[in-house]
Amino acid sequence: IITFPVIIYLACLTMLKGSREKAVIFPSLFTVGSGGFASMGLSIILFLSYQNLYGYLYEKIGFLTALFMLGLSVGGAASGKLISNKKAVVKLLVILTFFVLVFSLAIPAVIKLIGLAPASTVFLFYLLIITLGTFTGMMFPLAAAAMEKDEGGADKYASYVQAFDHAGGCAGAALTGAFLLPVLGMSGSVFIIASFEICAVLIWVI
Repeated sequence: IITFPVIIYLACLTMLKGSREKAVIFPSLFTVGSGGFASMGLSIILFLSYQNLYGYLYEKIGFLTALFMLGLSVGGAASGKLISNKKAVVKLLVILTFFVLVFSLAIPAVIKLIGLAPASTVFLFYLLIITLGTFTGMMFPLAAAAMEKDEGGADKYASYVQAFDHAGGCAGAALTGAFLLPVLGMSGSVFIIASFEICAVLIWVI
């Protein structure tokens, strides 16, 4: 289970070895897919943690989803400003992926901290969801801009970017809720999600 993200990474890298897609297109798509996986997987973890901490979820599900969507809009707007500097797009995408990695690994500790005084620290929980949404909203435009910069393929590959984003999100939601959390718990699930992000960072330098 732990090596699953690495196996996917190495298999895809081997298939594209020596091809032009290896340079930018495949790393961008892999980063988007892993980001979608992390986004939906961590959303499931956060929503169920809210249920455990406060004893109710459905009463707040609309509000929590709205916070995530707020983060998406903030991230999309922020990335729109950042991609104006074409030379720094790939570097920004790698830095963003690293932030998602650190954010993923920090969630269990932050949830534990919130659990010490749930009522007075609920704002931290809301901040986690907004932050996750912001990272997710930044990922898609940066990946598309990276492909446009080096391959001239933003229009050509836009459907691929969206497909990888949705496929990663679908896999993250399904696997986290049905398998990772019940079998591995929060810490194990976060570690698997973080493994995908580690691969997404390494793929730009290998």
